[in-house]
Amino acid sequence: MARRVRPRLGGVRGGVAGTRVGRIRFAATDPYGGSDGTLVDNPHTRLWPVALEGPLDGPLGSLSWELTVAWMLRERPESVVLAYCRAELPDVVGRGEELLRAGAAGAARAGVPLAEFLSI
Repeated sequence: MARRVRPRLGGVRGGVAGTRVGRIRFAATDPYGGSDGTLVDNPHTRLWPVALEGPLDGPLGSLSWELTVAWMLRERPESVVLAYCRAELPDVVGRGEELLRAGAAGAARAGVPLAEFLSI
């Protein structure tokens, strides 16, 4: 069963809270290093609330993290981030391994468009 990952906006959170953008749309989460997808409740955020929309449903919502894991599998197999993923997100690691076996790194170096590589 796929594990639902809470939205994470990383260092963006403070910048978002200090602006009046109104809405942030994001495609994917950062299950390791991001913030928890919430904004601090304070007088500024009550005056100018920010709506958060994301992540995308389906494979595009997790693709960026799967590509990152594929890179780590190839370039940084002893990474603490990869160790975290192996323990907490084995489905993401499995899809990263599939991308690696399918030649994602070579396709990227050759300039193959992502949509073509993924056949979407």
